[in-house]
Amino acid sequence: MAKKSWLNANAETLALSLLSAGEASHAFSAFLPSRFTIRNWVLCGDEQEVAGNIANLRSGYMPAVLFAVSLAGVVSVIARSVLPLVFSLGTSIVMIKLYEGALPGDMQLRNPFDFLSMGRAPQPKLNGQTTTLNGEAVAGDLGTGGMGL
Repeated sequence: MAKKSWLNANAETLALSLLSAGEASHAFSAFLPSRFTIRNWVLCGDEQEVAGNIANLRSGYMPAVLFAVSLAGVVSVIARSVLPLVFSLGTSIVMIKLYEGALPGDMQLRNPFDFLSMGRAPQPKLNGQTTTLNGEAVAGDLGTGGMGL
């Protein structure tokens, strides 16, 4: 019996690959705002607020990619083909490029994989009262549930 290739490009595998690509784009819409929102909200405010908003935007890339690739990985194993994973990775790259394209040119990542090497971005001060709770920046008494503890 001949060994099957992991490419396995039949009609069923192609359909599963297209569905995996669609789910990848849905993962991005679940973890990130729309391009309209980016242009009309993320870029509003002073320089520090905008930098914090962009860092918050980019913090959604990793969970979106992980969800998309994990789901496509499972589909690839079931379909015994690498195509769903390739389609999902391709869609993830396109989505990152689209989200970065909503930012002004000087603020865009040059390479869609640059977000992987980014450290944790500094949190912007909120109303001038930034405190820390378990190493996280929070505004005012938000970390105490509004109880002023």
